[in-house]
Amino acid sequence: MTAYVFGVSRSTSLWTDATLKLIQKECTRYVDNFAKCVENYPDTWSFLCEKQSMKLAKCSEDKSPIIVRAKMECAVEYEKFNTCMDRNFSKTELCRPEYQIFSDCVSAVQQKLKDNDAT
Repeated sequence: MTAYVFGVSRSTSLWTDATLKLIQKECTRYVDNFAKCVENYPDTWSFLCEKQSMKLAKCSEDKSPIIVRAKMECAVEYEKFNTCMDRNFSKTELCRPEYQIFSDCVSAVQQKLKDNDAT
């Protein structure tokens, strides 16, 4: 099963394993509900699964400081990626450039948090 966090599938390796494990553990019900919705509506999940996505996002934010910081610091990059995904929900590969920019931003946030923890 693919876990979706912050509108991005786990298979993208955007989040650290520790973050994903924490979310999977603490938000299992929401992960499962969202994944089932996506599987049931592969071509239209971006708008048909919005309720499940919002519940998962809320739980994830409550459990992970990385997600909270990434949402704040990468909001513009995420919005561009999300808009692309909405426009191209059946051809998500067209959004690779937007995803890469968003991913780079999240990686920078993760590095900042690691650097702060090390000091």
